[in-house]
Amino acid sequence: MNGKLILGATLVLALSACSARDEGNGSTVISVDREAVNNGLGEAGEALQDAGNEVKEAADKAVPVLENAADRTGEAVSNAADGTGAAAERAGERADNAVDNSRVTVTTNSSQENR
Repeated sequence: MNGKLILGATLVLALSACSARDEGNGSTVISVDREAVNNGLGEAGEALQDAGNEVKEAADKAVPVLENAADRTGEAVSNAADGTGAAAERAGERADNAVDNSRVTVTTNSSQENR
Protein backbone atom coordinates (compact mmCIF):
# COMPACT_ATOMS: atom_id res chain seq x y z
CA MET A 1 0.00 0.00 0.00
CA ASN A 2 2.75 2.47 0.99
CA GLY A 3 4.71 1.48 -2.11
CA LYS A 4 1.77 2.42 -4.35
CA LEU A 5 1.39 5.77 -2.60
CA ILE A 6 5.07 6.51 -2.96
CA LEU A 7 5.03 5.48 -6.61
CA GLY A 8 2.02 7.73 -7.21
CA ALA A 9 3.71 10.65 -5.44
CA THR A 10 6.84 10.12 -7.53
CA LEU A 11 4.79 10.14 -10.71
CA VAL A 12 3.05 13.38 -9.69
CA LEU A 13 6.40 14.99 -8.90
CA ALA A 14 7.84 13.81 -12.21
CA LEU A 15 4.85 15.16 -14.13
CA SER A 16 5.02 18.46 -12.31
CA ALA A 17 8.62 18.74 -13.46
CA CYS A 18 7.43 18.62 -17.07
CA SER A 19 6.01 21.48 -19.03
CA ALA A 20 4.55 21.58 -22.51
CA ARG A 21 4.12 24.59 -24.71
CA ASP A 22 2.81 25.09 -28.20
CA GLU A 23 5.28 26.92 -30.37
CA GLY A 24 2.53 28.14 -32.68
CA ASN A 25 3.92 26.29 -35.68
CA GLY A 26 2.00 23.05 -35.16
CA SER A 27 4.61 21.48 -32.90
CA THR A 28 4.63 21.00 -29.17
CA VAL A 29 7.76 21.23 -27.10
CA ILE A 30 7.99 19.26 -23.88
CA SER A 31 10.71 20.13 -21.44
CA VAL A 32 11.70 18.21 -18.33
CA ASP A 33 13.26 19.70 -15.26
CA ARG A 34 15.74 16.93 -14.44
CA GLU A 35 16.57 18.39 -11.06
CA ALA A 36 12.92 18.30 -10.02
CA VAL A 37 12.62 14.67 -11.22
CA ASN A 38 15.79 13.67 -9.37
CA ASN A 39 14.60 15.42 -6.22
CA GLY A 40 11.26 13.60 -6.44
CA LEU A 41 13.00 10.27 -6.91
CA GLY A 42 15.29 11.03 -3.99
CA GLU A 43 12.32 11.84 -1.76
CA ALA A 44 10.59 8.64 -2.85
CA GLY A 45 13.72 6.64 -2.08
CA GLU A 46 13.98 8.20 1.36
CA ALA A 47 10.32 7.42 2.04
CA LEU A 48 10.87 3.80 1.03
CA GLN A 49 13.93 3.58 3.25
CA ASP A 50 11.96 5.03 6.18
CA ALA A 51 9.18 2.50 5.59
CA GLY A 52 11.74 -0.31 5.48
CA ASN A 53 13.26 0.89 8.75
CA GLU A 54 9.82 0.93 10.38
CA VAL A 55 9.20 -2.66 9.24
CA LYS A 56 12.60 -3.71 10.63
CA GLU A 57 11.89 -2.01 13.97
CA ALA A 58 8.50 -3.73 14.21
CA ALA A 59 10.10 -7.11 13.45
CA ASP A 60 12.84 -6.48 16.02
CA LYS A 61 10.17 -5.78 18.65
CA ALA A 62 8.13 -8.84 17.66
CA VAL A 63 10.99 -11.35 17.94
CA PRO A 64 11.32 -11.30 21.76
CA VAL A 65 7.54 -11.47 22.17
CA LEU A 66 7.36 -14.52 19.89
CA GLU A 67 10.31 -16.18 21.65
CA ASN A 68 8.66 -15.61 25.02
CA ALA A 69 5.38 -17.08 23.78
CA ALA A 70 7.20 -20.12 22.40
CA ASP A 71 9.02 -20.62 25.71
CA ARG A 72 5.77 -20.41 27.68
CA THR A 73 4.10 -22.85 25.31
CA GLY A 74 6.99 -25.28 25.66
CA GLU A 75 6.84 -25.03 29.45
CA ALA A 76 3.08 -25.62 29.44
CA VAL A 77 3.45 -28.70 27.24
CA SER A 78 6.26 -30.01 29.45
CA ASN A 79 4.20 -29.44 32.61
CA ALA A 80 1.21 -31.17 31.05
CA ALA A 81 3.37 -34.15 30.08
CA ASP A 82 4.83 -34.32 33.59
CA GLY A 83 1.35 -34.17 35.10
CA THR A 84 0.09 -36.88 32.77
CA GLY A 85 3.04 -39.10 33.62
CA ALA A 86 2.51 -38.60 37.34
CA ALA A 87 -1.20 -39.36 37.03
CA ALA A 88 -0.43 -42.52 35.06
CA GLU A 89 2.07 -43.58 37.73
CA ARG A 90 -0.48 -43.00 40.51
CA ALA A 91 -3.09 -44.98 38.57
CA GLY A 92 -0.60 -47.83 38.16
CA GLU A 93 0.18 -47.79 41.88
CA ARG A 94 -3.54 -47.89 42.72
CA ALA A 95 -4.02 -50.82 40.37
CA ASP A 96 -1.09 -52.66 42.01
CA ASN A 97 -2.50 -51.93 45.47
CA ALA A 98 -5.93 -53.10 44.42
CA VAL A 99 -4.45 -56.38 43.20
CA ASP A 100 -2.36 -56.78 46.37
CA ASN A 101 -5.33 -56.08 48.64
CA SER A 102 -7.84 -58.20 46.83
CA ARG A 103 -9.11 -61.44 48.30
CA VAL A 104 -10.04 -64.28 46.11
CA THR A 105 -12.31 -67.02 47.36
CA VAL A 106 -12.02 -70.34 45.62
CA THR A 107 -14.73 -72.90 46.22
CA THR A 108 -14.15 -76.51 45.37
CA ASN A 109 -16.46 -79.39 45.79
CA SER A 110 -14.83 -80.54 48.96
CA SER A 111 -13.68 -77.36 50.74
CA GLN A 112 -13.53 -73.58 50.72
CA GLU A 113 -10.12 -71.94 50.58
CA ASN A 114 -9.33 -68.21 51.10
CA ARG A 115 -6.38 -66.51 49.50
